[in-house]
Formats: sequence, structure tokens, C-alpha cells
Amino acid sequence: MDNINKVLETCASLCFSNDWDSAKNQFQKLLADEPCLRQVVPSTFLQSFDKSLQAIVSAISQQDSSFPTNIASCASECFRCLRQSCALNSEIQSNLNSYASLLNNAKTVMEKVIASHPDTDQENILKCVAQFLGNACVSNSENQRHVWNTFLHLFRPMLLHPDSKVCDYTCMVVHTCLTVVARDDQDLLTSDVAQDIVLASIQATAQRDIEWGSVSVMYLSLFHVC
Repeated sequence: MDNINKVLETCASLCFSNDWDSAKNQFQKLLADEPCLRQVVPSTFLQSFDKSLQAIVSAISQQDSSFPTNIASCASECFRCLRQSCALNSEIQSNLNSYASLLNNAKTVMEKVIASHPDTDQENILKCVAQFLGNACVSNSENQRHVWNTFLHLFRPMLLHPDSKVCDYTCMVVHTCLTVVARDDQDLLTSDVAQDIVLASIQATAQRDIEWGSVSVMYLSLFHVC
């Protein structure tokens, strides 16, 4: 356990030092250690990743419309770790909604990527973030509400993204969130933004072979919103 705590501290420290390649290597080391991810203390883990994402956000805020490759690669590995941790450690998943700043930093990274000229490294970030959010939401109603409210305005551009995997993973997140949102308050689905998401899901499903798209559209039809 001491070893993983040291790796977590190192990840955050390297990010704040802008040593992105070394930080990426540490994230990969962490990702490969599944037994430790299953046992790590949630607060220690999430605090470290919150700090790492703060450093990433600080770095990209100093850039213009570009997103340097080394930062993008590091960010992808960071989100891969978060994705895997939510799948392996239910306590990390359960405690995630207590770290609003972590999700807000993830949102800021996504906004930067969406506003930039797309390339493979940046598309990888979006795939990893979408998978992370999907794993965070599985069987966790609090996270579903939080993710829906935090990322609502980003779902449409993600659904219409040219990379089919980005679209598919986003459909998965939307579908998972709707299991709570639509059940608890169907009025939330009548907002202009929510309707845009519905239309984007339909458009993506009609134009491309999207695995989760048809599921989301079928689910929405049960609530008479499409």
C-alpha cells in the first residue's frame, strides 16, 4: 500500500512540474497494478488524481487552441487509470461524487479538446473520459445525476464527434444516466439541451453503426421523448 501511495504522490508532483512524459509512465505503472487499485484508499487515490487534473488544466489553460501531444498523452493515461479504478474498486466509484472538482477538471479538459483541432491523441482523451464516466455511473444513481448535470452541454458535441468510438462511449454514458434522470424527473428531458442530446443520439444512430445509440433511442422512446 505504501508503494501505491508513493506512486500517487509522484504522479501529482510530476504533473505540477510539467514533466508529462514521466507522469505518463507513472500512470501506466499504476494502471498495470490492478491488485493495488482494488485496495487503495479512495480518498488518497481521488485526491491525487484531483491534483493531477488540476495541473493538467492549469497547463492547457496557458495554451492557445493547441493541445500539446505530451500533455494529451499524459491526460489519456490519467483518465485510463480513473476508468479502471471505477471498474475495480467500488469504493472509489462511490466516493467520486464527493470530488466535484475532479469532475469539473475533467469537463474543462474535454472542453479544450472539443475546441481544438482533432487528432489521434486528443481523440484518445475523449474516449478515455467517456469510458471513465460510463464506469463511474454504472449502478450508482448519485454519480449518474452528477455526471448528467456536469457534462450535459458536452454530450451533443461528443455524440456528433467524427470518431465513432467517442460517439458510442458517449451513448453509453447518456443511456446509463437516463436510467435515473428520466425515472426521477421526466421534465428534465424536455429542456432544449436534453432534446438536442436526444436528436444527436438519433442522428448518430442513423448515420453510423453505433452499438449504444440504438439502445439509448429505444430507451428514450419509452419515455415518449422521441
